[in-house]
Formats: sequence, C-alpha cells, structure tokens
Amino acid sequence: MVSFMRDIVISPVYNVDRMNYLVLDSARSGALEYGIIDAARIIQNMYSLPNDWSLTIGIKAKDATLRMLEAYVHMYRSVYLHKKATAADTQIAYALKLAWDNGVLDDLKNPKTENLLDMNDYTLLDRLVNCGVKEAANFIERYRRRDILKVAADISLDQLTQAGYEPSILIKEIRNDLSLEEHQVIYDILNMKRPAPYPSEPTSWQHFMFYDDERPERTGKLEEWEVSYLVSLLKQTFRVRIYTFKENEKRVKEAVLRKLNLG
Repeated sequence: MVSFMRDIVISPVYNVDRMNYLVLDSARSGALEYGIIDAARIIQNMYSLPNDWSLTIGIKAKDATLRMLEAYVHMYRSVYLHKKATAADTQIAYALKLAWDNGVLDDLKNPKTENLLDMNDYTLLDRLVNCGVKEAANFIERYRRRDILKVAADISLDQLTQAGYEPSILIKEIRNDLSLEEHQVIYDILNMKRPAPYPSEPTSWQHFMFYDDERPERTGKLEEWEVSYLVSLLKQTFRVRIYTFKENEKRVKEAVLRKLNLG
C-alpha cells in the first residue's frame, strides 16, 4: 500500500501532481483548452494491484488517460517551451548570471534558512535591479516593463553543426560583425525532451497498464499505435535559440541567415 500512496504523488506514469499543474497552468496561461482533462474519472479508476501494490488505472478511464497525455504534450509544445516563455526565463537567468559573476549574490552560496524564507520572486527581482551591475539591472527593468527578449533565430543543433558552427562561435562572430556587446546577443540550448519520462520515451506504451475489474485476466498495456503519435511529438531534439532585444532583432536575424546560408 505504501507503493500505491507514493505513486499517487510521484509516479512517472500517472500522478496527481501532473494532473494538477496541467489544469492550473493551462488556465493561468490562457491556453485553457489544452488542460481540459477528466481528472475525476482517472482518480475514481485508480487501483492498487495486490502483486506489488503499484498504481494502476482502470480500463474505464483509458480514454481519459490518453487525453491527459495529449494535454501534457501540447502544454509543453505550446506553453512551457513557447518562444516568449523561454525568452522571459532566459532574460531573468542571464541577469542572475551577470550578478553572480560579479559576486553580488555570494550570500546565496551558503544561505541561511531565514534568508531563503524571505526570498521570493519579487525580492529577488528587487535585488537584481539594485545590485550595482548595470547590465543585470537593465535586463530586469526591461522585464518589468514587459520588454522581453526576442527570438532572432530558432535552429536545430544538428543544423548548426552541419553548417560547421558551435553555438558559442556563431554568437561571437555575430557580435563582432554587428559591433554588439556580449549581453546584447545571447543564446540558449533547449533539450526538447520533456522532464517527465512518460510519454516522452519511445517505449512509453509498455508502461501504461489498464486494469479490467470485471475481467482481470484482460488487464493489459497500451498498444504501441495508441501512443506513437504523442511520442513522435516529443521526440528528443536540441534547439538553439538566439535572443536579442527588439532594437537589434532584425540585424541579428539577418546575420544568422547569412552565416548559415539560409537567406
């Protein structure tokens, strides 16, 4: 029974945390249609089988489970890895890096418990604005004005490699060609494989068991074809996103196209 209770919260296949954040995040992001899942049906059809007390979903909730997996896939593709979302994350992360590299956040290396309890999104942004590092403060002030970095290019890492470039070398050349400072053109490499193991692995279908309470002998797995479409959408790829602010967006985009002969 302990295994069943644990799986309800942290099972990589079915867990209430995933159902919860899909519903909440879709509503708060405005992508409500992606988070429409029948959580009640899934929860009402949870079973713990006596052989190992692991969590299993009843066959009556099979369609609801497939819909939850579909919601998971589309939330990641359309919301969590949306260009504006990753640009905003990168903007804050780069400001943190600038402050950290200048020793401004040294107290966070071995923080006191009370300092961590006082830290939240707002206090951290305030610290960065007043940290004394001009570029870091500028990044956060622009973030607060909703002046978010623009994605000047979104390229697969394989495409970049085939063109003979490493991301850092390409960015350095673009900065030099356009006489831009380091913080004016930055990049991030995104691992497009999702953090949860299922349904993002090719063998995911093998891990979804459905219990038939009326005919237990028919309890079985998903068929491969039932989840192959979702797995294909979550195929592991690496993307390189190059960011700059609006005033340099056109120039940086054109420079990337020239470098990679994509114009």
